[in-house]
Amino acid sequence: MSFYETNERDMSVTFEDLKGKSRTISACYDVCLACEGKGKTSAHVEHIGGGFTASEWDEMGEEFQDNYMSGVYDKPCPECKGNRVVLVPNLTGCDEEDREAFEETKLQLEEWESQQEMEMRSEMWASGERW
Repeated sequence: MSFYETNERDMSVTFEDLKGKSRTISACYDVCLACEGKGKTSAHVEHIGGGFTASEWDEMGEEFQDNYMSGVYDKPCPECKGNRVVLVPNLTGCDEEDREAFEETKLQLEEWESQQEMEMRSEMWASGERW
């Protein structure tokens, strides 16, 4: 989940820092990490976490394997919408105060998301459910 909004027209991103102050910094295009710059994905076919085990792959059959490898099941990447690049904060092009605020906010969000995931896994484990 992104904590900033992008503005392609202005080539900027806006975020709210930990003190509630709205900040806008410059942005630049970078290779989409979700699809590794391919502009397409087949993740919707795979299990959560991506890929298939060797036994699952063997069970798929040759026709599915050929189609999968040739891109028949590919869809445009939902992150970059097939553009292969996304607008990201240009942290080398902003002042130190904004960069520090951005990095602190990002770190806080990552820690919160990690905590949420650990709690979810703990609850699933306690209930006997597996992921």
